[in-house]
Amino acid sequence: MSLIAKSLKRLEDNKKKKSGGVFQRKNSFDVFFSELTIYASLVVVLVLIFSLYSFKLYKKVEKQLRSKDFSVVEKLKNDIDIAEKKLKSKSFVKKHSCEYLLEIGKLNQMYEMAKKKNDIKYISIYYAKTNQEDKAIKNLKVYLKNHPNDEQAIAYLSYALMKKKKYRQALNELNKIRSDRYELFLDKAVIFELMGDMKNALKNYSIVLKKTHDKSLKNMIEAKIAVLRLVKD
Repeated sequence: MSLIAKSLKRLEDNKKKKSGGVFQRKNSFDVFFSELTIYASLVVVLVLIFSLYSFKLYKKVEKQLRSKDFSVVEKLKNDIDIAEKKLKSKSFVKKHSCEYLLEIGKLNQMYEMAKKKNDIKYISIYYAKTNQEDKAIKNLKVYLKNHPNDEQAIAYLSYALMKKKKYRQALNELNKIRSDRYELFLDKAVIFELMGDMKNALKNYSIVLKKTHDKSLKNMIEAKIAVLRLVKD
């Protein structure tokens, strides 16, 4: 083979080697880029799933809070510690009294008994629990002039004011109560949330979480706190 032929052959071989190297590097780059794209896609999908879940959860809670019948408030107020209810019914509440009928949910019987006794307090409680807030507020204010330390009456006045969307007045009434029971903090948390004060709502829900032993209520409050933290941030 002539020198020219050998030189041409070496040039061809070098070209093949060079083109082969570039091709290999290109393949390596493509593989890396493909893997990076896959990981990025997975991250995007996970973020979208989490965002969708959070949005749905927030909307569910928001819808409940804005409902006209205040079903969330009713649910929270009725989720009372079981042991506490038993203690109350056995030790402090006389059977067939207005308080006993209130505890077991027989509102109509309680109302009839209260009318016979002319008991303005339980008549007012009946109004508060049967969507007659104006009557409840008027009567409870009269009652509390003579019984300013009746915390149950104050709580129901606050409840009626809250249902009328008089949140600041409702909160002012609750602040008169010196009890350390979790129901008080629960009522405050609900009112703060309805006012849009998420910081104080979270603070009071956290207190409820520490004080209550009711598992269903704990689960509800934990979900509420998670959603409010998302909204607050």
